[in-house]
Amino acid sequence: DAFGVGTRINVSADAPYLVIAYKIVRYAGRDVLKLSEGKTTWAGEKQIYRSRGTDGRLAGDLLTLRDEPPPPNGQPLLRTVMEGGRIVEPLPALATIRGRCAEEVAALPDDVRALHHPARYLVRYSDGLMTHQGRLEAAMRAAEITRG
Repeated sequence: DAFGVGTRINVSADAPYLVIAYKIVRYAGRDVLKLSEGKTTWAGEKQIYRSRGTDGRLAGDLLTLRDEPPPPNGQPLLRTVMEGGRIVEPLPALATIRGRCAEEVAALPDDVRALHHPARYLVRYSDGLMTHQGRLEAAMRAAEITRG
């Protein structure tokens, strides 16, 4: 089964923590979603591709269905780390993770990193993902009408 992950990170030197909410997006071999207001779930197994500008700065991310073709020059960000409850490859050291995080933050455009009135980082959704989502939402609404 696949999970969608919503993440909020709050860190301070004396009390670091990470809050994660998992949302089921695939169950028993079929895509599922939530239609509650303010709780949108993007159904299906996905991949996210990160692109960079010619200056090496982050230019935006594209969320796609996992089996869609990659965009030109897009770096895939998601990979399998567990399968059947087992880690499939050695995990990086904490220092390596910290270094990668610092590099990615440093690569954000200056206006996104601004402390006051920061710009939004560009995240787009593929046509395939939006079409898939629309079909599932329509099917769920039709099923609700039939049951109601």
